[in-house]
Amino acid sequence: MKFDKFKPCHIIVRAVEGKPVFVDELDCSRYLFQVWATNIGKPSYNIFRKNIIYIADQLLLGADIPWKVVINKTSPLVDILSFALAGDRAHFIVSPNVENGIAKYVHKINLSFAKYYNARYNREGILFNKPYKSIPLETVEDLDDAMRYVNVVKVLDVYSKEWRKGVDDWTDAYRFVERYRYSSYADIFSDRSSKMLASESILAKYLGGRIDNNKVKNIDFIEWYLKGDYDKKIFLE
Repeated sequence: MKFDKFKPCHIIVRAVEGKPVFVDELDCSRYLFQVWATNIGKPSYNIFRKNIIYIADQLLLGADIPWKVVINKTSPLVDILSFALAGDRAHFIVSPNVENGIAKYVHKINLSFAKYYNARYNREGILFNKPYKSIPLETVEDLDDAMRYVNVVKVLDVYSKEWRKGVDDWTDAYRFVERYRYSSYADIFSDRSSKMLASESILAKYLGGRIDNNKVKNIDFIEWYLKGDYDKKIFLE
């Protein structure tokens, strides 16, 4: 089945010179907060660094945020179907809700996170390469493959850059994929229901009943998937 006008896309945002930017819990939490907040408005000016990790935790848990952390709220620019933070880059699968929605969204994220990052690390200049990469997903099969690539392959890259050459303990690697907080694996393939992704009705629109079936596969699924041909053109970075 092919998608209509506002088809989902696999987005890759990469830091300049391959520099790792998701170094610690604070960086990852801040980026996830920006991913959520800039999609529906503008982050409040009264966000203190000490609160960001707590806010990100609440978002990942699917809990309500007790503070007014977003101002000038609007309808979401995009529907977020998947995400993963992986060292020097971020991967998203999103579907636009308005014309040029993806371009506007990525620009807002990159700008707001760069301001935070430059202030924290006392640096200047752009943080992410331009342009970002956007690969249209033409069919349901493309979307399925991209979601597995983002949520499994890219998280394994965080686990070990050398995993393709062999892993001493695959059980440990699989467990890492399941427990890695900064991807949507737990939302798509396990029992987490964070606020980072689009609503269940939107996910059902794109994934149908497959999302419920995916939740029972887990480790067996990862092993099966990695034996397949995941290195397709739509994933080239």
